[in-house]
Amino acid sequence: MKRKPLSYIADFYHGATRHPFGGMKPHVVLGRFPKNEIGRYQKLFFDELRSQGFKRTVWQLIFPGQIAGIINSIPVQKDGTNEYHVRFYNDGTID
Repeated sequence: MKRKPLSYIADFYHGATRHPFGGMKPHVVLGRFPKNEIGRYQKLFFDELRSQGFKRTVWQLIFPGQIAGIINSIPVQKDGTNEYHVRFYNDGTID
C-alpha cells in the first residue's frame, strides 16, 4: 500500500511530538537490558536478530518503557521497501 506524502507527514509529526527519537535516548539505541533472567533472554534474542540483519537506528521513535529497538528493511515488489521494527520493553515484552 503506497502512502500519500501528506499522510506520511501527519503520522511522522504526530509520533515525533508524542515520543522522543533514538538520538535523544542513546541507551535505547544501544540496547541496555536489565541484569536479570528476563533481560538475559531479551539480550539473546536481540543479538540473534542482529545476526539476521536487523540494525540499530537513531531515527526510531522510542515508546514509554522501551529499553531497546532494532529495525530491518524488507524489499516489497511494487512499493519499494518496508520495515520491521522490534521493540524491547522493561517489563519483558517484545513487540
